[in-house]
Amino acid sequence: MPVTNSPLVSSEILIVEDELMLRKRLVARLESEGAEVTVAGNVEEARNCLDSMDFDFAMVDVHFQTDWELIYLGIDPFRKILQL
Repeated sequence: MPVTNSPLVSSEILIVEDELMLRKRLVARLESEGAEVTVAGNVEEARNCLDSMDFDFAMVDVHFQTDWELIYLGIDPFRKILQL
């Protein structure tokens, strides 16, 4: 049963992670907090998810492929930091 006072309730979260067990653990934890979770195990899956859905947050493996592939997906891990 999700926690109703969690800030994640009804948040749409994309997880981009190639390790299956870590993906499963993240999904279980986030869903227990009331989040709606979509997973992608590779760049192509992430691209398809981003083309067809809107997300509030994305959790991306920092060792996932290369930064250029993530930027191509529209996920620039440094954009927010540089805006501060």
